Amino acid sequence: MKQTKTLKQYWIRAGMAIVCVFTIIGVFANDNDGSAPQPTTTTSAPNIEATTTTTTSTTTEAPLNFDIGDLIDEARNTHGQCGEWYETAIQAGWQPEEWERLSLIMFRESRCTPDACSKSTSGLKCRDAGLLQVNQIHTKYLADLGLSFPDDMFDPLANLMFARRLYDSSGWNPWKSTSGINN
Repeated sequence: MKQTKTLKQYWIRAGMAIVCVFTIIGVFANDNDGSAPQPTTTTSAPNIEATTTTTTSTTTEAPLNFDIGDLIDEARNTHGQCGEWYETAIQAGWQPEEWERLSLIMFRESRCTPDACSKSTSGLKCRDAGLLQVNQIHTKYLADLGLSFPDDMFDPLANLMFARRLYDSSGWNPWKSTSGINN
């Protein structure tokens, strides 16, 4: 019996030693739930250095280049000479059926330039002003309407509105001598 006890003690001691060794090297893990440690297997991967390749692409939009010339060209393609002033003329009271003649006069008088100013010999800034080259002889009439000559005639809408008043009272006559247009 003594030998059995000794053998039993041997296996207990050996088992405890093995458990201690395995615990130290991490072969057994304890999940802290009070249960006995469970054997685990630990493998380690070879030391591989990971490399990552990143490809980036950048899309750059070209900036929008606004060119007023493009709008003018489009308006002229749609409405003919001085077409960029078509909508303003309609707003000023001109009728679409009058546009063809009006645009011809506008082109001959100012080349469609709202700040056109012909030199004056009377001391005024201009003899004729604006798109339809309203003449300085209308200075008083303009003043009666609250407009000044020539400054207000450089505003395309004011010029076309005043020209409409002239047209309503005299037809195309105010532009007859320079446009070669007969009534």
